[in-house]
Amino acid sequence: MAAVRPFIVGLGGTLRPGSTSERALTIALATAAARGADTRLFAGPSISFAPYDPAIAERSPEVAEFIAALRKADGVIIASPSYHGSISGLVKNALDYVHDMRHHPVALLERHGAAVAVADGDQAETTLGSILHCLRAMGARPLAYGVGLTGESFDGAELSDAAARARLDALARRLVQATRARTAPRPRLLDLTRGTGHG
Repeated sequence: MAAVRPFIVGLGGTLRPGSTSERALTIALATAAARGADTRLFAGPSISFAPYDPAIAERSPEVAEFIAALRKADGVIIASPSYHGSISGLVKNALDYVHDMRHHPVALLERHGAAVAVADGDQAETTLGSILHCLRAMGARPLAYGVGLTGESFDGAELSDAAARARLDALARRLVQATRARTAPRPRLLDLTRGTGHG
């Protein structure tokens, strides 16, 4: 039986087109695709949703599409710039909408997750911690390996640091490997109850 291609959703970026965090996310998703995964990017303006309000039952088509992709996902990559040592409001608000999946059965239950943070100085580590905490709270299984980058890793929107690119590639490879266990065909079990009757 052919292996099912894992589906990985990337979420992140800023409202600035081609931001460094969006660029890092795009690179990671490209590596995942090269490793045999189907991918979907939600970044920047595509996650500029209205502030999350659990009292509002009706969702916009953009939010509905986002949640539908997450329901199908085997893995998720979250990439955020570091704002005051934590996740940006744009990314956090998008994650708040995952609460709509609380009966499915629990948000991102059993899905694998990965974290990427872009920051100046040492704030990338605290932002990575915030992303990992959110993934765990949503029921996901985050990789122990996260990638923190600085603005110096980029030349404009291009990632010019070879070591940083290698870390992103490694993150994507590990995530695809983890998701394959979720999508692998399960062997059929023998029904040992058949033919055990006594004549």
